[in-house]
Amino acid sequence: MKTSFAASVVILAIAACAAPEGGLQGPGIEFFAGSYSQALQKAAAEDKLVFVDVYTDWCGPCRLMDLNVFTDPVVGDYYNRHFVCIKRNQEAEEFDGPELTGRNEVSVLPTYLFIGPDGEHVHRGTGYFEPKAFVKFGEAALGGTDDTFDVLKARYEAGERDRTLVQTYLAESIPRPLTSARTREGWLYRHEMRQVFDEYLAAGKSRDLVNRDDFSLLAHFLEDAGWDDPLVEFVAGNYEAFASVAPESQVAFVLLESIKRSVGEAASNGDSSYARFIEELDGSLKPAYKVQVEVIQNDYLFKEYLVKLGDRSYQRTQQDWAAVDERSQQEIEAKGDAVAAADYLRAARSLAPCPDKEWLRRAVEFSRRAFEMEVSPETALTYMGLLEALEEYDELTDVGERALSQLDAGEVDPVFLFFIERMLLKREFGADN
Repeated sequence: MKTSFAASVVILAIAACAAPEGGLQGPGIEFFAGSYSQALQKAAAEDKLVFVDVYTDWCGPCRLMDLNVFTDPVVGDYYNRHFVCIKRNQEAEEFDGPELTGRNEVSVLPTYLFIGPDGEHVHRGTGYFEPKAFVKFGEAALGGTDDTFDVLKARYEAGERDRTLVQTYLAESIPRPLTSARTREGWLYRHEMRQVFDEYLAAGKSRDLVNRDDFSLLAHFLEDAGWDDPLVEFVAGNYEAFASVAPESQVAFVLLESIKRSVGEAASNGDSSYARFIEELDGSLKPAYKVQVEVIQNDYLFKEYLVKLGDRSYQRTQQDWAAVDERSQQEIEAKGDAVAAADYLRAARSLAPCPDKEWLRRAVEFSRRAFEMEVSPETALTYMGLLEALEEYDELTDVGERALSQLDAGEVDPVFLFFIERMLLKREFGADN
């Protein structure tokens, strides 16, 4: 997307938000508006797999997929021909989101599931994909094999350094299953490819990076970078140029995510000048922030959230627990009748690091309210963890048993259930077991 037709993307974003659950339509993927069971029936009748896009309203990469990938005509043509496509909000009870995603152990967003007509999962992936890579991803779900990455890897390791070859090698590395850094194997893989990327950068000139393919690489390898990273500064300094060759929403997202990381890191380290990063939203990042407000609309990149993130983190480092509690209470009161379990849960977690038992009891009060409003793995684990810190084992046991009795094992991530059961076992057999 380019700045010159940003208005058309705003219209697209509004249309996406207004569409019924599972019924987003456009020039790309045509999402089926029926129920999950109806999608399975349709897949059986047409001899197809069901493709499920699992998202939430607050997920930034989910929004980018809606804006830049699902609307791509080539992506749409392939997915509409080979799959029955549906969207499911992980948090929307009325559209079987939690039940479907819990059964398939969804813990990262966005997650893409390919499910057979019998309901059995056959393929999955996570994160942001470029359109070409997303088509290849769909081909893999149908059993297609592609040895491009292995061939390029062998050529690279044999000493070839043609720039186009290395660029393609890096691009092919991004959508592979091991890109998750949540495992040792995944971390080593990402570290290895980052070394290839750094070598690729060093071998060229900065001005040569202003193209769609190289920006895709930058966006991927800057996932953990802060605002002070030289490459982030380079993208920010060439914002208009990058927005002319790549989707502007993606360019803006990369820069704003770097601000969020820098605010959180500085405040958590006790750096009182963390607000200087937020000021960039009204300064050098004003065009990018305009895209965030009008197009991306990711809750965690709004100025209000970044201010709260910085203030809360900094207050914790200063052990100003009274200020932390006051801010939490103000936020809860401001919600009025719209206050939710998540608001009380956030307040409880903000006080959880405090070693003072009086403030921990205050955190328990918040977590108790969250748990009473919504029995979930998140509210149960937070509540139980605080009770354990206060050695309130009888109440801890009651909370854990109530959670297990009310949660359907088939609807939630089994990792959460494991931790709840583990805490109960520690209570029964002793903390050292």
